[in-house]
Amino acid sequence: MPQEKNIAEVIPAANLPRDLAQFWSYRVPEELRNKIRIGDTVKIPFRKKELLGVVASFSNDNEVKFKLRDIKEILPELGLSERQLAIARFVSEYYFAPLALVIKIIFPEITKQEARTKIKLNLSPEINAIGKETVASIRKELKNSDRLLLLHSLESERHDLYRSLVEKQSEKSQTLLLLPESFDIYGVAQFYIDRFGEERVAILSGDITKNQYFAEWQKVKNGQAKIVIGTRQAVFAPFTKLNLVIADEEHNSSFKQWDQNPRYHGVDTAVRLAEIHGAKIILSSPTPSLESYCRAQNDFRLLDISRKPQIFPPRVDMDTERKKGNSTFISEKLQEALLANIYAKKQVLIFIPRLGEKTIHQCKDCGYIAECEICQGPLIGYKNKLYCPRCKELHEPLRQCPHCQGQNINAFGGGSERIFAEVSALFEGKNIRIVQLDSGTSKDSKQNRKVFADFQKGKIDILIGTQMIWKNFPMQNLSVVAVIFPEIIFSSPGFRSREKSRQFLNKIYRLAESKTVIIQSRKIDHKYFDEIKNKTAATFYKEELKSRSESLSSFPYPPLGKLIKLVYKNADSRICASEAKWQYEILQKEIFNRNWRDTFEIMPPFPAQSFREFGKYRYHIIVKHKNGLDPQVRDALLRCVKKEWIIDVDPDEIL
Repeated sequence: MPQEKNIAEVIPAANLPRDLAQFWSYRVPEELRNKIRIGDTVKIPFRKKELLGVVASFSNDNEVKFKLRDIKEILPELGLSERQLAIARFVSEYYFAPLALVIKIIFPEITKQEARTKIKLNLSPEINAIGKETVASIRKELKNSDRLLLLHSLESERHDLYRSLVEKQSEKSQTLLLLPESFDIYGVAQFYIDRFGEERVAILSGDITKNQYFAEWQKVKNGQAKIVIGTRQAVFAPFTKLNLVIADEEHNSSFKQWDQNPRYHGVDTAVRLAEIHGAKIILSSPTPSLESYCRAQNDFRLLDISRKPQIFPPRVDMDTERKKGNSTFISEKLQEALLANIYAKKQVLIFIPRLGEKTIHQCKDCGYIAECEICQGPLIGYKNKLYCPRCKELHEPLRQCPHCQGQNINAFGGGSERIFAEVSALFEGKNIRIVQLDSGTSKDSKQNRKVFADFQKGKIDILIGTQMIWKNFPMQNLSVVAVIFPEIIFSSPGFRSREKSRQFLNKIYRLAESKTVIIQSRKIDHKYFDEIKNKTAATFYKEELKSRSESLSSFPYPPLGKLIKLVYKNADSRICASEAKWQYEILQKEIFNRNWRDTFEIMPPFPAQSFREFGKYRYHIIVKHKNGLDPQVRDALLRCVKKEWIIDVDPDEIL
């Protein structure tokens, strides 16, 4: 007997609090009862406005005791498939996010007008061809396994590999190519368009206009797109026949949503997406994350086609340079390389992990180091002021020590601003274009893309910057890469520090095979420099897993254990601290009452490393538990967290 469709249970596409009902009952008008289906997108009255919603189920009139409002209309062009609903439920349940919010981010904004302009992509890059034997071996592995971790040392040719795998898919099948950032899409998408045609490639990124996004979304929904290239949000696309998922640079932390809910991980969600669709999946990286390496020990097949870097660039000891009378941050070797290559019409990339000019301001009498009055973070010199990278506040230069009232203030260290000034002085009066790109000079992603497009076109001779320039982009005319003070990355706090240092160095060493790479450091004998040379990937991962298991508690760090970060923000630091203490006590009491002391461990609340951001202070509470915990037990504890708190499951870092 067919189910009555008098009442529909609808999930509103809205940012509802997690403690509010996510399913709302609506009456189905008689004229819609023969048309409406589960997964249909409908327009509903919600409070004082109209919203979109998704039909989740149906019920009968006699189950409702109160008057219901009517569904307004069905929007067939936005209907969600059962598989889209399944991935939405996964994200909601695993990341403890309101289902209504997940549904909201799945929907594109409906536009009645066609996009006025096409998506402006960079020129098609030069992609090196990959060997036929390599492609054949990977295809063979895919026949034997639906889940593959590809450990490689490929550069641009990996895109030729992906292109080859997509071509071998059936005509109606679809492939999802996940890239870490929008920047990566702009750099390589034209290559795929040139091979498959504009109508067969869909681009899904938060950087395109709403008209462009809706047009690309429709290409996926109607089955027109053969390959979908996108950032993490592309996992919610309306695939009709998804056969292959490829996550490129799967170790990249940009796959984790960190600044807004739902705080999902694009790679982990893609793994679940492939399961739902019965698709094959490739996690691709030269330095896989520890999480993916553990997958390869369980349900993923590991295919290692990598080779150790053949060239390990020399390291310049900057302490020796200083003793020889060089007071700048540009070593003699780098100066020679700059002069030789620039006048040969070649380009240079100079990377330094921090911004600013004089990065430390210290009293030579008592040793006091200038710190921010607001967040107690260290201040750096920037644009003739003292700048706090944490709370973004500018302060007046330090004239007198607040501790001993001495005036013997010493400024030392160097950041991107200092390097830019010194390189500019080296080429003063010459027709050499030098550009600085960091968080202090960058306005938005559009400006960043323009800088890289200019670099690709040869309009920039020397590009200097922080992590912002450490991207994957075409570098045909790039001759010299300088890395200044990499030990800043080695000493960064966090349980992933060693893993990220290896990923960073591996990229430098691979560049050294085709470029002149110069590493300047005050710690040229740091143990991390030689780890890649002396240790295989398997040895490194084994040691790192052992290190993370040897924590002071019985709850190891990921991937052997699980972390949940709770974040509270308030404009008043005292309220922030007291609220954190109160929430911590509530959680501890719940654990004691339910006898969960062997199930959870909670770290006492602590100020975030970026204590004050955008006018608000931040406190963290870290919840640890072991793998395999019953989700209902975890959720029972998380329901004790007040709605004002942010819940971040599987955070990339805890600081």
